[in-house]
Amino acid sequence: MVDLRTNFRAFEGTGGPSGGGVSDTAQTAYYYVYTGVNQPLSYTYFANGDVDTTLQVKGKDTLYAECSTKITAKLDDPKSKWVFQKVIISDSASDDAKNFANWYSYYRTRMNTMKSSAGWAFKNMPHPESFRIGFSTHRYTGVDSTNVSFQQIADFCGVDGTICDQRTQFYQKLYGAQPGGFTPLRSAMSKIGRMYAGKLLTGANDPVQYSCQQNFLVMATDGFWNADASEAFDLDATSGVGDMDGKAARPLFDKLAKSNTLADIAMYYYETDLRTSAQGNCTGALGHDVCENNVPIAGRDNFRTQHMTTFTLGFGVDGSVRYADDYDSGGSVDFNAIRDGSRDWPDPTDKEDLHRVDDLWHAAVNGRGTYFSSKTPEGLGAGLNKALSVVSARTGSGAASATSNLEPVEGDNFAYVASYRTQFWDGDLQARTINLTTGALASEVDRTWSAQALLDAKAFADRKIYMKGTASNGLKEFTSANLATEIGNHYFNIDGVNPNGALTQYAGLTDAQKTAATAAKVIDFIRGDTSLEDQTGNATRVFRDRAHLFGDIVSSQPVYVKNPPYAYTDAGYADYVQTYVKSPRTGVVLVGANDGMVHAFDAVTGAELWAYVPTSVIPYLYRLADSNYANNHRFYVDGAITVGDICVAANCATASKGDWRTIAVVGLGKGGRSYFALDITDTTAPKLLWEFSSASDADLGYSFGNPIITKRSGKWVVLFASGYNNGSGGDGAGRLYVIDAANGTKLSEILTVNPDTGTSDTDPSRSGVAKISNWVNNITYDDTTQYVYGGDLSGNVWRFDIVAESVTRLAKLGGSGGVAEQSITTRPELAQVKAGGTTHRVVIVGTGRYLGTPDITDSSMQSLYGIRDPLGTTWGDFRAASGVVEQTLTAVGAQRKITANAVDWSTSPGWFVDFDIAADAGERINTDFKLESGVLAVISNVPEPNACNVGGYSFLYFFDYKTGSYIKTVEGGVVGYLFANALGVGMSVIRVNGKNVAIITTSDNKHTSVPLPEAGRSARFKRMMWRELVN
Repeated sequence: MVDLRTNFRAFEGTGGPSGGGVSDTAQTAYYYVYTGVNQPLSYTYFANGDVDTTLQVKGKDTLYAECSTKITAKLDDPKSKWVFQKVIISDSASDDAKNFANWYSYYRTRMNTMKSSAGWAFKNMPHPESFRIGFSTHRYTGVDSTNVSFQQIADFCGVDGTICDQRTQFYQKLYGAQPGGFTPLRSAMSKIGRMYAGKLLTGANDPVQYSCQQNFLVMATDGFWNADASEAFDLDATSGVGDMDGKAARPLFDKLAKSNTLADIAMYYYETDLRTSAQGNCTGALGHDVCENNVPIAGRDNFRTQHMTTFTLGFGVDGSVRYADDYDSGGSVDFNAIRDGSRDWPDPTDKEDLHRVDDLWHAAVNGRGTYFSSKTPEGLGAGLNKALSVVSARTGSGAASATSNLEPVEGDNFAYVASYRTQFWDGDLQARTINLTTGALASEVDRTWSAQALLDAKAFADRKIYMKGTASNGLKEFTSANLATEIGNHYFNIDGVNPNGALTQYAGLTDAQKTAATAAKVIDFIRGDTSLEDQTGNATRVFRDRAHLFGDIVSSQPVYVKNPPYAYTDAGYADYVQTYVKSPRTGVVLVGANDGMVHAFDAVTGAELWAYVPTSVIPYLYRLADSNYANNHRFYVDGAITVGDICVAANCATASKGDWRTIAVVGLGKGGRSYFALDITDTTAPKLLWEFSSASDADLGYSFGNPIITKRSGKWVVLFASGYNNGSGGDGAGRLYVIDAANGTKLSEILTVNPDTGTSDTDPSRSGVAKISNWVNNITYDDTTQYVYGGDLSGNVWRFDIVAESVTRLAKLGGSGGVAEQSITTRPELAQVKAGGTTHRVVIVGTGRYLGTPDITDSSMQSLYGIRDPLGTTWGDFRAASGVVEQTLTAVGAQRKITANAVDWSTSPGWFVDFDIAADAGERINTDFKLESGVLAVISNVPEPNACNVGGYSFLYFFDYKTGSYIKTVEGGVVGYLFANALGVGMSVIRVNGKNVAIITTSDNKHTSVPLPEAGRSARFKRMMWRELVN
């Protein structure tokens, strides 16, 4: 501990004066303030990287000249370049003294700066329990964790984030590291590569636990590489790696074809399969086989074999290639030149100079990571933090795709797929073509457009973003000028005045930063302004640094909208349809995102046409600017979108074409307790019809359901269930709402009533009803509904009569006979079966829930049911009902076979299938299934914390909907099979080349097209209800 009041030494030597005439005699702390006019660090460099030591440029002293002046120079010397003022720290309690002490403790040397910035980055890393981290200095060649210079890789923190012994060891060795006189970066890099290959640490100490493990090196340095004791850099440490990039594509390509550069070594350990049976290193730390080539692909890091991805960070050093932190997206002129071939990577082997800094950058390019360069502690910490975010980010999908046509044809064969990235919490919507023979989607590389890229390029002031207003269209622009009430309520303040709390970074901001972060600037940030983001180049850095502007799209399924698709016989509708046959509307794709908006994109170009911010999310939008948003992600507009046509006339029996509208009804999902409706008759210019939220009806829960647009007794209405968690402020009971489609007025609400007690269940953990289906005799011509079906979290299957405004429990699933209550969270499918000359109504229901983390470990048995609804009879405990038929699954390898017991619909209540394979305990149906041409296509999921499955794994089944058995045209009685090492999150069905094809989306952002089996002529059926809202 140094007492800065009496024992400060400007030069920490052993005696004598330091350079420039400064004595290291113990004294009161002091510093010098620069009073010149040159910009900080504004040195000029020659092409070879040497600094320009010219003393004057056009009569003006250079910064080099000023900084080279001896402190003993006299102020009255006309030749002096003296532009510094000495400040002595006289008051130890002053802010000046505190700032100086902070600098002295953490940043006075380059090594201290590196330690402090690294410590800050790792302290603020997202989800430390998700990382396995080790530490090594460049100079230490061993792998002994008892050495102060090395800590082997281990879990940074325990699963609950509290037991962090590894983090403690990491910090001790990081802060205890000492600088040295040489920088053997090449040897250090090859050591880590060999370690990942199991060459240095084996058994329980092996750093690799799973075959899909992503292995990273984050190499930070403040100097050039040099002084390697040996150039045996390969896996076996017997020879160099040679020239790895002399024949590679740009920007990896090294025209000089030099060998054993840092870039060569990074490429070697990226392209070399580190785990193979030939090397005998297939057993990892946990005893698993780690040689299967299933490493996740992420952007340019696209090797599936076990490899090392390299990130590099240079502190306080510049190379001859001019750096920009957005170099990867075109921000560096020099890197652009290397990419296009008008410039080459320089030679780092001829001498120790700035070209070796360029080699550090080149190494990150070859290692498919990112290079960061900074001259400030803040930039260094931010660079490390970005590297950690990139390492931990995953790209996923949470919903099915939309298609431009259910029967794609040339020129109208597009799928619209949404995705998201964790940590960064951004998203994308891409248009991809559908192969007209197979139904397969084009790859991401071959996409037609990316909304993310287009939105990044759009000026935020040019975006049409709307909110609720009082104009004739019910809207006003989302700008600070129009948000007076919300600003007055402090919803866009980032300090503690905000009723929802201050942003994480607020306490650490300077007065200037706080002044800059006005409510108007927060609103501009939400609109897409990046000028105050925490990124290099911004003079004032306050808000979260976003990689992209488009928010994450997790559960909102894209919906394609163009011309009216129905053939209603209602008055005026045929003329309404003809209007757009003659003059087609602009096709748009609607999707909700967790940037607080529902977006409308031009289906052809991908350009954003408009966006709408619902009132319910406005108080929380400011949190998008939180510097710790990676750990504090929120949902905003994350629910289902339904599009349909309605009549708004007072008397629709005499309506004309001008009385018809196309509307979109949108839920927030986990983002809130609200639905809203937009008139999108003109798809390029929306109008707000209404918002319905818990602010006006506290019994509405989180809007996880699917709104339905239909007619009740001649009046157009919107139906939706009360959703989940409506106990806060509400009564907790499940219910169905009937809303006036044109103005949002609540016409009816029908509460669920337990027939055993005669009362409503008010426990929201049991009573929640979300997804529903309506029975329509022929939706093509007459969208009239009387009965609506839905299930709740305690296994009740409800039939709502919206005409009589009554409810009936059709069946109870589980809760007796040793079977636990079976939650229903998916939409029922409705069908009819003819038997004995009678047509029977059938309700198909799957059970299982995956609404949050606690559901992962639920291993209770779930089932699929086909339930006959005779309208006059209910079944009570369905599994115990007389005559119900059970089909039994059997696992045969990766396939599932099933019994084929007959179902007599004239007497039987129906059928059921239990997902009770012991090896796959916890298998459940939490994704909506599809009924198409007699084939019931079902995705089941098995959530699990297996590192090599993105959330778990999934099965795909094709059931005969009439029996719950296999499709008779499928050989061997196979009904299903293991589908993916990821969860199934959505399914769309199209028809191509005369066949039905399911496009299945999984949580790892893959879209797989699978032909549906043919059910055969006898199995064809007339669909009673269709709500595939994509064209």
